[in-house]
Amino acid sequence: DAKGRRSWALVLVAAACLGGAGYAATRSAKPTPVLHADRSLRTATDLFRKAATADGLRSAEFTRATDALNPFLEALHLGLAPLVRVNVVKLQNAGAEKTQDSIETLVRAERRAGTDDEDASVSVAVLWNGRILRLCERLIRDVVKSDAPMPQLAHRAYKTTLEPHHNWIMRSGARALLRLTPDRRTLFETRLGYEADGPALRADLEAFAAAVRACVDRLDALYREADSRERL
Repeated sequence: DAKGRRSWALVLVAAACLGGAGYAATRSAKPTPVLHADRSLRTATDLFRKAATADGLRSAEFTRATDALNPFLEALHLGLAPLVRVNVVKLQNAGAEKTQDSIETLVRAERRAGTDDEDASVSVAVLWNGRILRLCERLIRDVVKSDAPMPQLAHRAYKTTLEPHHNWIMRSGARALLRLTPDRRTLFETRLGYEADGPALRADLEAFAAAVRACVDRLDALYREADSRERL
């Protein structure tokens, strides 16, 4: 996971310099069609729902879901979009977007081959994207329940999800980006096209949080089963 942290550190610096703009570390993968932020949330929610099945986490749907979420993440201005994109590209390059295998199957195969700690592995990509999704799920649930300012909610979500996995340099960069979190009306009305206090927004946020939670729980179980020091 040290390699994963090095990749994160480099991308986090880039994200901070770009103010959270979309940074793409693509190698051979073809970019998916760009979604507008107002459709990103619903599209990702639908794909996350399809990804989480009783038989495992479907890798194609999970990869597409995290990719579809990027316009929404860019609207948040937390620097998460470029980080997610880097890991989506790793999954695309590993064929995860086209296979019928589950994420669990792909990760267990890498464990048997001893390649699960390589930076380009499916294991590292879903570990870090799973951590980011846990932050998003926590943030969205807090947004629904609390009227606190968005930067405060973003900081709270970061401290309980990603911060324990970051070194001090990455924490400093992340805290700087957290201060850029837009207020509710800017995010939900101006950037996403919702009525900030409307029922449609609440319904979509709750649906998104539930769909993401189902995927994150499966990833958490996957890393716990290996009795690994790396956890979501």
